[in-house]
Amino acid sequence: PGLDVAGVSVADGEGVNDRPAGMAVFAIVHSRGRIGGFTHYTVAKVELHRVPLPVIEPPLRGAGWVAANGCCNSLIDHRGSLVSINGAMYDAQRFAIDWMRLNKDHEFVHGDPGVVANYTDYGVKVYAVADGTVVGTLDDLDNQIPGKQPDVSTITLQTVDGNHVILAIGHGLYAFYAHLKKGSVTVHKGEHIKAGTVIGELGNTGNSGAPHLHFHIMDGPSLTALGAQGVPYVIDGFTLAGQVDVQKFNASDVLTGHWGKRLATPTTQK
Repeated sequence: PGLDVAGVSVADGEGVNDRPAGMAVFAIVHSRGRIGGFTHYTVAKVELHRVPLPVIEPPLRGAGWVAANGCCNSLIDHRGSLVSINGAMYDAQRFAIDWMRLNKDHEFVHGDPGVVANYTDYGVKVYAVADGTVVGTLDDLDNQIPGKQPDVSTITLQTVDGNHVILAIGHGLYAFYAHLKKGSVTVHKGEHIKAGTVIGELGNTGNSGAPHLHFHIMDGPSLTALGAQGVPYVIDGFTLAGQVDVQKFNASDVLTGHWGKRLATPTTQK
């Protein structure tokens, strides 16, 4: 089974292979009290993963999936989400994707955007991307009200990713699935599962303003899924069916309306 991607978020910026493996330097810029005068300070160095890229199955099935907030624009939420945890700097979400779904009319949501069940992707099955061992789950958080971001004062490191599953897939790598529907997680810690196993359903829990699947691969089993480094990966096959206008998507505060433009000839990527 593959993934029919009806819209892909693609923007100008750095590609996965634009940098050699090694140390990524992150700098913060301070004004030194004169107009136009800046000094760059290196505040952290982050080791980039050196192992071959993992090849995985898609975490979802069917048509109409949009890869939002994906690599490699440095301005998106994921690419620039460097955080300090326990005295170290991490960017677990560097190569993360927020998967959202369009219906046949190219709508993310049909009807009242404040009703979670009105979203095209809500409640769909989520799948294991590889054989592995479940090392962490959470399944008891309620959905957020969609159409707006949750109150940040209610979000902690333990709840930011909502209901989730962490799957050890070998070679020191871990697949992370976030914002799952309450009560839908079908696997438990310590369970060995095969690629393609249903692990839960897409929801709107944690720090989420609309139903989506946040997916990334990281180099450690951090239970917050933020205290590790993000790792690039390759999906073994999908059909590129169209594209959502990136500038329009980034400029909009709502998900209502019609999105995406289908390609005249969809292309299968292997």
